[in-house]
Amino acid sequence: MKLNKLGKKISFIFIMLVISLTLFLVNKNINVKAETNSSKLTNLEVEGYEKNLNPAFDKDTLEYNIDIMSNEIDLNINYQLDDANATVKIKGNKYIKNNTGEVDIIVTNVDSKTTYKINYKKVTPESEYNFDYTGNEQEFITPITGKYKIELWGASGGTGKYSTQPTPGKGA
Repeated sequence: MKLNKLGKKISFIFIMLVISLTLFLVNKNINVKAETNSSKLTNLEVEGYEKNLNPAFDKDTLEYNIDIMSNEIDLNINYQLDDANATVKIKGNKYIKNNTGEVDIIVTNVDSKTTYKINYKKVTPESEYNFDYTGNEQEFITPITGKYKIELWGASGGTGKYSTQPTPGKGA
């Protein structure tokens, strides 16, 4: 079948119109971002215990357990929101004085609210070192990895020209 000049122009215009419309729709689909209004997290970690949540983090699991060091006072909670418009409130992670307890991470969005719970239990480390006062310097070689709490007591003093103390302090 042979098309005349007018038929060829109409066919060309129709093809260009279909291509233009397709490109327009494809570009519209790429640029459209659905609002999720999600009150979920995509990540949740306790600083210093990143791999210790039990079970491992899943945004649909709302309760976790974790063992923490017996000398922990605060737990720093790191998280990522599923929806940037959501807000987070964390309760129970500051001044931890009990050996067991819970931290609540409350994620709120326009239509929804989700509470993640981390149950903690304080545990004594496998090795704990205590040093008594000797009046002398003491040396300790640490293992390569670990979490350390170092407590130092004392104050240095002197027997200089302006000192009122007969004996200097040993210092911390």
